[in-house]
Amino acid sequence: MNFDINLTVLAVSTALQFTAFLIAVYALRFSGMRLSWLIVAIATFLMAGQRSISFANVWIEPQLYSVDLTTELVTLSISALLVLGLGLNVHAVNKGKRRMTASDTTQEALLDSEAKYRVLIESTDTGFVVLSKEGEVLECNDTYVRLTGRSNSGEVIGHSVVEWVVADNIAEFVTEQMSKYPAREKIEHIGLLFCHPDGTELPVEVFSRELQTPSGIQILAMVRDISEREEARKKLEASERRSNLLFNNSPVSTAIYSPNGHLMQANKAYEKLWGVSVSDVPADFSVLEDQQAIDAVGSETLEAMFRGETIDIPPVSYRADLEFPEASGERIVKALVFPLLDDKGDVESIVQLQLDLTEELKTEQSLQDNEARYRALVDTTNV
Repeated sequence: MNFDINLTVLAVSTALQFTAFLIAVYALRFSGMRLSWLIVAIATFLMAGQRSISFANVWIEPQLYSVDLTTELVTLSISALLVLGLGLNVHAVNKGKRRMTASDTTQEALLDSEAKYRVLIESTDTGFVVLSKEGEVLECNDTYVRLTGRSNSGEVIGHSVVEWVVADNIAEFVTEQMSKYPAREKIEHIGLLFCHPDGTELPVEVFSRELQTPSGIQILAMVRDISEREEARKKLEASERRSNLLFNNSPVSTAIYSPNGHLMQANKAYEKLWGVSVSDVPADFSVLEDQQAIDAVGSETLEAMFRGETIDIPPVSYRADLEFPEASGERIVKALVFPLLDDKGDVESIVQLQLDLTEELKTEQSLQDNEARYRALVDTTNV
């Protein structure tokens, strides 16, 4: 009975030492501490081999080889603890390997993301720049270099923006702008000028924001060339100015009404004709409710005018002084009314061109009266 127990303890101890050897071999395959695990594998293999020889001797010739149960139990405990310790180490190594794999994957993803970011930044027509808190360029793309008028990044990186930003007091301007960033809000500069080495100036718009980094506060900015937009704006302003000059200086009395009949705009000829300006007309005055206008052209015609129909109004008499005491007296005018439509075809405003026939009709009436008197005189004389 004791022999069987001793043999069993010896066998289990041998098996545990071989298990320890296999664990060491397994760890040797992927651990970074290969030399250490190799030594452990050799040691456990030799121990397992020695135990195997002892087991074989006891098994084959039990009379020649005796086994001390206490010693074997101690050896069994050592083997069990060795397997447990190596197993825990392998578990730790596996966790480390997974962390390293995850770290490698994350690093690869970061590198891939950075590569995509670089391609995007370098292929866009927007300038990107990273500045220090003092306004020194730390990093920028080729587009930003081009916007500054420089030929290569070496002429920009390491240089201060004071070299190309136009301002009355550039040093003070940069200091003032940089002081705004602790608020961590986006700052916009529309129409900022970059001065090129040849003296030409380029209008740009800048959108920037503070960026907290391990090395301190940095400024990340996007810069766009707005020279074409500025040129288009100037042309539009010039066109609007010419249109306003044409409108205001036209000899034809012209008034613009809203679709609900309120006077919106009138030129100098209108003010001269009626003796009133737009500011003299109350905000609640509407032609659609003006009884003189209704009597002169009819309510249906008036409504059609403000629905957007083009209407040629024959000569009518109107006394503006009945509505506005400071206005001129009676005027006889012929008018052409037409709508201004928006992109959807809806009526945006109504234009009224007025031709003053007052003096012409008075002269004609005077001639007719003179002719009538002359005929009466002739008829009297013939009698």
